[in-house]
Amino acid sequence: MKKWVSLIVVMLLVFSSFDWRVLGAEDLEPPTIISHSIQSGSFTIGDTVKISVSVKDNLSPDPRVRIFLIEPKSKNPAFHVPLKSLGGGQYIGEIKIVEGMEEGRYELNFLESWDDNGNSTMLWGEESGQGFTLINMNEDKEAPQILNFTIESGPFTVGDKVKVEVKVKDNLSVDPGVRIFLIEPKSKNSSFYVPLKSLGGGQYIGEIRIVEGMEEGRYDLNFLESWDDHGNSAMLWGEESNQGFTVYNTNEDMEAPQIVNFKIDSGPYTVGDKVRIEIEVKDNLSVDPDVRIFLIEPKSKNSSFYVPLKSLGNGRYTSELTIKEGMEEGRYELNFLESWDDHGNSNMLWGKENEQGFELKYPSNDLTKPTFTSIEKKEIILDEYVTKSLTINAEDDLKLKSVQGTFTHDNGETVILSSDQVTSTGFDFPISYYSFRTHPGRWRLSSLTISDLNQNTLTVTEGFDVSIQVLPIIDRTPPVISGISQGQVTNQSVTIQYNEGTATLNGKRIRNNWPVKNSGAYTLRVTDQAGNVTSLTFTIDKVAPTKPTVSTLTNKSTYVSGKAEKGATVYITYNGRTYTTKASSAGSYRYNVKTTKPGATVSVRAKDAAGNTSSSTSVKVLNTFRTFTVNSVKSTATTMTGKGNKGASVQAYIGTKLISKTAKVDSKGNYKLTISRQKPGVVVTVKMTQNGYEEVKKTTRVVK
Repeated sequence: MKKWVSLIVVMLLVFSSFDWRVLGAEDLEPPTIISHSIQSGSFTIGDTVKISVSVKDNLSPDPRVRIFLIEPKSKNPAFHVPLKSLGGGQYIGEIKIVEGMEEGRYELNFLESWDDNGNSTMLWGEESGQGFTLINMNEDKEAPQILNFTIESGPFTVGDKVKVEVKVKDNLSVDPGVRIFLIEPKSKNSSFYVPLKSLGGGQYIGEIRIVEGMEEGRYDLNFLESWDDHGNSAMLWGEESNQGFTVYNTNEDMEAPQIVNFKIDSGPYTVGDKVRIEIEVKDNLSVDPDVRIFLIEPKSKNSSFYVPLKSLGNGRYTSELTIKEGMEEGRYELNFLESWDDHGNSNMLWGKENEQGFELKYPSNDLTKPTFTSIEKKEIILDEYVTKSLTINAEDDLKLKSVQGTFTHDNGETVILSSDQVTSTGFDFPISYYSFRTHPGRWRLSSLTISDLNQNTLTVTEGFDVSIQVLPIIDRTPPVISGISQGQVTNQSVTIQYNEGTATLNGKRIRNNWPVKNSGAYTLRVTDQAGNVTSLTFTIDKVAPTKPTVSTLTNKSTYVSGKAEKGATVYITYNGRTYTTKASSAGSYRYNVKTTKPGATVSVRAKDAAGNTSSSTSVKVLNTFRTFTVNSVKSTATTMTGKGNKGASVQAYIGTKLISKTAKVDSKGNYKLTISRQKPGVVVTVKMTQNGYEEVKKTTRVVK
């Protein structure tokens, strides 16, 4: 019963979107489902299930497709999977697994494809057997981690782009969401949004385009937020990051872009050909001004024939407009070309100012063979790595398509080459060294076969005398080294291998398969008999870095810092998580981590570029004293008093000299130290210590 209900629902949807104009066609053949696949693994929250379908129809180039699954518990047969068409009957889809979906096996209910004439094909689940399984859909309470975050610092001006990079990671979500807001420099508006593009796997990039009217000054981070599929979020605030960029000179721009170059290949063309269009524009401030182009159709005189363009960057655009069946025959001429910059200034080039366009002709009952005119280059000398061209002049009443040449060696051997590099007056016929290299010597062109679009061919056996001299092979190939690569740094022994020649290592001759075990910097040079040289440098480092140091950490610390080997990767482990950063060229590191748990352990280790790992340095997070005061001391006094933490130890010093016995802070938070009388002006330092707390010191000057 469910199958028929599903079928009726689908047929109603099909009929509502059906184009009834196709009823005039005599097509009764439904599409064919060539293949389909539903990724079959076990999945959980944050995963993505991939689906692909391939269909084919006798008339419709892109038959439509829809797919429904049956949910595992409710047995709802209408779980719809959205599909994206890639053209030519190819479809792909993705199901993102989110919290709340039913656990168990999702199976195909049915897959349907239908053509433009209403013919349809159904594939039911029992015929397919495909599906996937969901597991472990329990609630997730762990927020993502912000692993890395950078904003290019600048300064920047109008037309520049500021690059932003973010990397996040979550325990379940493969691609946690991310958003960034900045604070504007003058208005202090904290809602300056940065659009980001996901590269997958928690990697995000963004570009902030500097445009006229933006506030000048420094844009600082307000906050960066990352959240997973279950609503858990992590925040990084500006005061923890200190990242931003500076903008200057954003005054008004009134200058429009210049159209430097514009060209449309003229043809003629027919169905399947590609019309090449090239445009180059330039602006005083915008690096890559935008461009659009419209043509006028030859018969209807419709002036809105849009040509899609591809940007090559720096104001350069190209298009390969494909000629399709149904386009109007005749000459397509330029209506206008427009270019505009980031500030809205635009420049127009109208067709009446530029007479460029192209000619479209459809094949007819053409029986006329092409006409061969001449060959411009008569003698070619080829050596290794060289390709030269013969310019073959020919004509046709519609359009030339290809040329094929037969070349004969002095010893009678033949080679056949072909080309479809058609120009407006013939062919550029490439002659490659590699086509003849097995037999150096003299080759001659003995015949040509020229074809047009309608397969009319002309074979020419005389009227040319082309000579090709092929020189012997010259060895320009350098030796190949294996076992080690340029710039490699490793903590393993290596074995050097090379395919030819002689080798030296740090100036000393070595044999092939030479083992290198000792740590050090090495330069390898291999020379073959022809004098070709391959050289590289590498380093073996088997020495582990020294233990990193860790600065004192308290329950109020906002970062972990210390010293480590220059350039080493530093791993910081705290509260069950490990964070990664790099030691600077000066051998210091710092990573923003709030250590809020007194008594917790922070472990730090370092790994160098070769992969050697140091032993760990572990420190405890210390508590901080809430109260510590030192009362004033007179020169006649023999005691010092103040407030402190209950149970803490207190001592008094002049310089490094201890001038009191150790006293304890009593249960009411008071302490009292016995000292000898001191002269007025003497500076006394009082130090308070307690197990698990950060040591603190205060000074006071003795008064009269």
